[in-house]
Amino acid sequence: MRLQTINGNGTLKSWSWHEIYGGKGDGGAWNTYADDANLITQARVQVAVMEGDAIVRSCVGPWRNY
Repeated sequence: MRLQTINGNGTLKSWSWHEIYGGKGDGGAWNTYADDANLITQARVQVAVMEGDAIVRSCVGPWRNY
């Protein structure tokens, strides 16, 4: 999974991927944060099933305004 944000200039940023290898029911936790000099105005989460660096399937949540 990864975070995607849009800043005050309208620029989309896709943050780095965080992996869970255990499958369904394996809860992962990451101590992380997102910061943008031009302020984060919107955010959503993208989740993907991957094989190596290739995305097999993905979905994204709705944009949230901040």
